[in-house]
Amino acid sequence: MSREEFTEKYVIPNVNTFVIAPSNVEMPSFKKWQSSGRRWLAGCLVPYEKDGKTYTAEQAYKHISSTAGFTNRLVHGSMADEDAGSYPASAAYAEAIHKLRASPEFKDKLFHSYEHIHALMGQQAFMKAIIDTGSTIAWKRYLKTHTSELAARLFLQQKVVDMAREFRDMYPRAMEHVAVCFGTFTAVGGHLLNSTPSVNYKVYLDTQYNAIANDPVFWGTYGLMLYHSGYSDEETIRWACNLFRHYGIEGKTEPATKNPYKSPHLTNGDFVDGTQGWEITPAEQGSIRTTLKPGLGKLQERMYWSPDGDIGLVMARSAEKPNSITQEIKNLEPGKLYTFRMMTCDYDDMSKKEKYAVRIELENVTMIPERTFTCFAPLAGFINPKTHKTWMNYHWYLFRAKGKSARVTITDWKADAEPAGPVGQQLMFNFLQVHPYYPMEE
Repeated sequence: MSREEFTEKYVIPNVNTFVIAPSNVEMPSFKKWQSSGRRWLAGCLVPYEKDGKTYTAEQAYKHISSTAGFTNRLVHGSMADEDAGSYPASAAYAEAIHKLRASPEFKDKLFHSYEHIHALMGQQAFMKAIIDTGSTIAWKRYLKTHTSELAARLFLQQKVVDMAREFRDMYPRAMEHVAVCFGTFTAVGGHLLNSTPSVNYKVYLDTQYNAIANDPVFWGTYGLMLYHSGYSDEETIRWACNLFRHYGIEGKTEPATKNPYKSPHLTNGDFVDGTQGWEITPAEQGSIRTTLKPGLGKLQERMYWSPDGDIGLVMARSAEKPNSITQEIKNLEPGKLYTFRMMTCDYDDMSKKEKYAVRIELENVTMIPERTFTCFAPLAGFINPKTHKTWMNYHWYLFRAKGKSARVTITDWKADAEPAGPVGQQLMFNFLQVHPYYPMEE
């Protein structure tokens, strides 16, 4: 399925407003979709100074009015990226927003801005401009997973619900101009909000949107958003679009899934509890161990760059036979699709961009080989591949359960007869997980 076909099938039917790069306005697919009745906003930067001097209102006006969102007739306005309201020039942008709305040339254009609402506390002039002109702020809420559902719900209460209540108390009419924009960073090789392997991120995302649909503080909220497709894997994009329909279009308030916050299929995928839950078969004495590699979680882009991901299991490859670890995958539903995921790196030298000699075997399942892959991380879109110095492998396997249980086995030989990798190489594994897969429509 092409990207265009994917967008037409899973995204466009569930979304009414898109933010695109100005260069995408010339794409044939955009021109085809432009007449679909959706709103299209072109992203733009919001500078706040020039030559060391804070922007004036006239400079802010000239800047916004010259962006693609205001000059191109195929789009409806601009999305400011980001924090125009919290910069030192917020008063200048406030005046510019008023002036743009009053201009006959731009009166029908839309101005939206990505913002942190805690930074808008006290920015009365900017918020008045947003409200008076019918503009909108996209409230950035990029929430990482937590090890327990209780911790996740407390975090959601503090960082979303309570903060929205404080914001609404200060600006009683503001929520009607707020689109709550949750992060969906799940594409390995970029930033990761799904940083806890035991957590079903789709459930966590559902919990976030469910709070907006149910808590009275969000009554009248302008809309729901995600940020952004380039940071998200295909499953998360489809799932988020399903949540848009579930809560935003159909107006439902019950959760969109009954799956638990923590998937009950595989345990200790980051080896924080040593080898608990795993059966290990070392090739030699001491050739399998769990250890700490400080900074690995940051290199994996697990947000917000905490020690999550710094622990893993290391196999030192032997010439005699493979090292192996194995664990039963439990509580499966026969016939249902699941994903197995894992990250691998060279413990001693991450500078080589190579596919490691690793074998992953899944028993009592039907593999979906056309949807199974191993890729490099980070992805080329996030770094300069010519100068980047640290590389990992990301393994993503899709399978259909044959029974209520299965088994995963990982070895550091590519085949039974030969290692296919350097003897003595130490490979480090973590981020192992199994979760239900949100199936594509047939």
